[in-house]
Amino acid sequence: MDTRRARRILVLALTSLVALQVPVSAQPSAVGAEAGDPIVSAMMSIPATGPSDSCSVAEPRYVRSATPQLVWTVTTSSGQASRPVFEIVDVVTDEVRWQVADTALIPSGSSHSTSVPDRAETRLLDGRTYEWRAGGRDVATGRAGVLSSCRFTVDLVRPGRTTIASLAGPGLTEYPEDFAVSGGGDGLFRVSVDPGSEVSGFKYSFDSDSFTQWIAASADGTADIPFTAATARPGSHSLYAQAVDRAGNVGESRVYRFTLARGPATVQFVDVRSGHQFYREISWLAGRGITTGWVLPDTTREFRPAGLVNRDAMAAFLYRAAGSPSFVAPDVSPFIDVRVEDQFYREIAWLAHTGVSTGWSTPAGAEFRPLAPVARDAMAAFLFRYFDRVLMLVPHDYSPADAAPFVDVPETTQFSREIAWLSETGVAEGWPTDLGPEYRPSTGIAREAMAAFLFRLSL
Repeated sequence: MDTRRARRILVLALTSLVALQVPVSAQPSAVGAEAGDPIVSAMMSIPATGPSDSCSVAEPRYVRSATPQLVWTVTTSSGQASRPVFEIVDVVTDEVRWQVADTALIPSGSSHSTSVPDRAETRLLDGRTYEWRAGGRDVATGRAGVLSSCRFTVDLVRPGRTTIASLAGPGLTEYPEDFAVSGGGDGLFRVSVDPGSEVSGFKYSFDSDSFTQWIAASADGTADIPFTAATARPGSHSLYAQAVDRAGNVGESRVYRFTLARGPATVQFVDVRSGHQFYREISWLAGRGITTGWVLPDTTREFRPAGLVNRDAMAAFLYRAAGSPSFVAPDVSPFIDVRVEDQFYREIAWLAHTGVSTGWSTPAGAEFRPLAPVARDAMAAFLFRYFDRVLMLVPHDYSPADAAPFVDVPETTQFSREIAWLSETGVAEGWPTDLGPEYRPSTGIAREAMAAFLFRLSL
């Protein structure tokens, strides 16, 4: 009789103690094994978000426990019980990490379950690949069956912190975090983890921390979660997400809050994305109708955040910030360089009517110089007069507590009072230097900075 025993790679079970066990329906054949040899069949158990349910030497699987529970089934042709034969071997060092010293009998066709002891010398090590070899010895014949093998890698490291970003693109509405978007459409949120983290996918849910939905990660470790505006109620929403790796380890959860508001759609700019330093402020400016930007040939809009604010645009900003009040512009322009048919004539005339701007006196008459960039000192004057004469929010006898908060704006400077007011309100902090903060009054004001100033003054 041929006593050679054929080795056969069979599916075995890897699971943590909390996993569910599902028996395999097919029994392996005993071809090549001697009559009476115990034959190992399998039981599989996998967490709901864990790795694949197959296990072999050729394709190792991952387990998220250093002391996993392992289950296998032994069947003897004699129908007699068998004793477990079991060992775990480090694939790299060929060291036997643990062997079963159990003398308990396993009835033929029954499963045997054992857990790796939680001891320093037996506990499995993170990142190491092990080969699990299992079988049984027939107590009636004394024969041991061929050991079936399975490889697995221990992964005890949770994925890194999940990040969420709202994407922009054709047909998509960008939903910045903690900000209301009026009349928004469908959105797309990209979830990812810290660089270097391995991830298989993400559990997520909207407006609850149930994490009932699953999306697989792409090769770069990211996934895009859709948001359907048509089925969402107006108001605040929350996207909960957490990364899951190949072993089923779950990362720290992340909550991203955004608001779908009623009303006309908020203007969105192709050159101001959610990662922009002043995205929130510029979006607020657009949401209030204070700015509409420039329409491009493809109907998208640009804000041009780094562009300087001209004086005519400043007039438009302040007029719209005031709610575009009812005002009939005079038939004769208050400024000799602003025609009644010019784009922002009404806004500039309103600025003159309210006393926010008086322009420059010349022998020919008052000039507004609409295309001149607004310097930071003039911007302070515009905002101070707007709050004083339009909103009437500045006390008549206002005097700043610190008349010269900036080293480059002495108290004798033309607009020192207005600049000190801007500092006192917390709107302008200037630039820190060794000598103290500088305001740089002659510097032009960028459109993004103007959005920030108006937003801060609205709080």
